[in-house]
Amino acid sequence: MELLKTIATSWPFWIFVLAIVFIFMFRSDIKNLLSRTTRIGPAGLTVSDTPSKETQAHAAADVSPVLAVPAPPPTDGAPAATTAAIDPADAILVTLDDSYIRQKEQELLVELNNRGINDTNKKLRLFPRLIAAAFVVTEYERAEGAIWGSQLQILAELNSSATLPAAQLHPFYEAARPQAPEAFAQYPFENYMDFLKTQGFVTEADHAFTITDKGRQYLVWRLRVGKKARKPY
Repeated sequence: MELLKTIATSWPFWIFVLAIVFIFMFRSDIKNLLSRTTRIGPAGLTVSDTPSKETQAHAAADVSPVLAVPAPPPTDGAPAATTAAIDPADAILVTLDDSYIRQKEQELLVELNNRGINDTNKKLRLFPRLIAAAFVVTEYERAEGAIWGSQLQILAELNSSATLPAAQLHPFYEAARPQAPEAFAQYPFENYMDFLKTQGFVTEADHAFTITDKGRQYLVWRLRVGKKARKPY
């Protein structure tokens, strides 16, 4: 996790790299954010934070990026070609074939060389870790945009106790209900906890919940990057 700390705090160039990955992988999430934006001003975006079970359902959905590989254009008088077979690596490169991305790719390679990482084997060792870090950060940010304060309290409680029966977690749900009664009226406790399960933060067995390693590391990440300790609902 030290690499994540480095990326998040002292490597502005890597932040740009991760941002590129984020934009391509989470286009639908960005669209959802823009749809909830109510005002743009000197302070930045003003986004509606009304709790919504649909928002959590959207974050919980497993939406994998689709690699659309276009077929070459037909020549004059020739029938349109079908989608061409392509190597999986080339398929990814096709979807990221943007002149600005290629420019940043070259800058990335220059940055590696400037840091003394010139050996190809060292680069091959580094890239999977950077890509994994990008996936982790984007998963955490996706959850952060949808998770409710009472669910964070449940994670913190489980972090102290590891496993607790559902009956001991239900009071957190009930305590938050008056803050958003309409939302909670359509969001039963079972579905509320399902959000934490689909994010991989908890597991359930015999009507008890256990925090996962991902759940613990998510809490650590929130502290490391300075997320607000308290959130609504």
